Amino acid sequence: MTATAQQFISMFKALPANEQKEMLLNLLRLPIEIPDDAVADEELRIAADTLFLTLDHRELRH
Repeated sequence: MTATAQQFISMFKALPANEQKEMLLNLLRLPIEIPDDAVADEELRIAADTLFLTLDHRELRH
């Protein structure tokens, strides 16, 4: 990861939760074109597992 990307992540984490949510929604709406093989299947599976575990934990708290 580049220094710029690391700085972006750090700045994102420093934002209040409501601004993080707003920024994330805007990022997800961006049309991003990447090659089909840019992300390995295993990396996608791990990211999906992490996402669903996070959502499960949030659901249990509410």
